[in-house]
Amino acid sequence: MSKDMWNERFALEAYAYGVEPNDFLKEHEAYLKRESKVLCLAEGEGRNAVYLAKQGHRVTGIDFSEEGRAKALELADIEEVQLDYILTDLEDFDYGTDSWDAVIFVFAHTGSDVRHKIYESIKTCLKPGGIFLLEGYTPDQPQYQTGGPRDADMLIPISELKQHFQGFEIIQALEVEREIYEGEFHTGLSLVSQFLVRKPL
Repeated sequence: MSKDMWNERFALEAYAYGVEPNDFLKEHEAYLKRESKVLCLAEGEGRNAVYLAKQGHRVTGIDFSEEGRAKALELADIEEVQLDYILTDLEDFDYGTDSWDAVIFVFAHTGSDVRHKIYESIKTCLKPGGIFLLEGYTPDQPQYQTGGPRDADMLIPISELKQHFQGFEIIQALEVEREIYEGEFHTGLSLVSQFLVRKPL
C-alpha cells in the first residue's frame, strides 16, 4: 500500500490499530535484556514502540508515514516516554552493524524482494545475542478476511523465516491461528507466523 494511503489511514482521530501493544510482543518482551536498544520497523502510530519505551528500553521507530509519526509522538507524550522516530522507507534506512539489541517486525508487510533484503539487514544489524521478533500474516490469511494484505507475495510463511535465519537460536517459530483485536483493521480469528530468534554470540 502506498504512503498516501497510510497517511490517510493514520490521519483519522482514532488509532487504526489501537494503542495497546501487539499480544505476541507483550508476551515475549521478557526475552529482551534490560534497557535494550530496540528498532521497531514500520512502526506506524507507535503502539509497540511506546510500550517498549514504558518497559525501560531505548526505542527507535521507523516508518515513511508523517501522520503515523505524529500519532506515535503524541502517544509517547501521553505515556510520558521518550521515543526516537525516523521518517524513512525500510529499504533506505541504514540499519548498521552490531547496532541493536532487538528488532521488532510486527505486521510489517512488504513484497518478498524487499522483505528478504530487510532480513539480511536485520541479521547484520543485531548485536551478538540480539533478539528478532516477528508476527505477520501467513499466505492463508486472506481466507479469514480479518486483516492484512490480500497479495500473497506480501504474506509471510514461517518456512521463509526459518530459511533466512539459519544459524540463529530459534525460541519460537510457529504458524498459529489466534484471535486478534487490534483496532479497526485487525479484528477476529487470524492465521499468523510467530517468529522469535536470538543471534548467536
